Amino acid sequence: MHRLIALTALLATSVGCGISYERNVEPTFVRSCAAVECHSGDPADESGLDLSQGNGYGQIVGQASEQSDLPLIDPGNPDGSYLWHKINGTHVQHEDPNFDTAGTGTDPMPPVGSLSVNELSNIEKWITDGAPE
Repeated sequence: MHRLIALTALLATSVGCGISYERNVEPTFVRSCAAVECHSGDPADESGLDLSQGNGYGQIVGQASEQSDLPLIDPGNPDGSYLWHKINGTHVQHEDPNFDTAGTGTDPMPPVGSLSVNELSNIEKWITDGAPE
């Protein structure tokens, strides 16, 4: 019986239970970025980035940043992902010097509150693992 439980646990961790955008990252972006009406997809939202439920993945993975030469998310490379720098406050060193930062500020995202250590860890692992959907 113990062998069956151990085998089931091993299979659960190795088959389809890895980190994913939908399961581990999207809830954080929806709650911390879209719900605060900054990246909600609303036409009044000046950012142009929609991180609302079901919309964020295609807008960030492999997509160019308007503020940096780095892509928003470079699968497998957190250090090469502008969004990773933006949520950690290390983004300024990666921004295009010609980009007008008026209104975007130099503070990390989100502008209100902060992401937990667990949320940051999930996002970093997700990017490192290739940013699976």
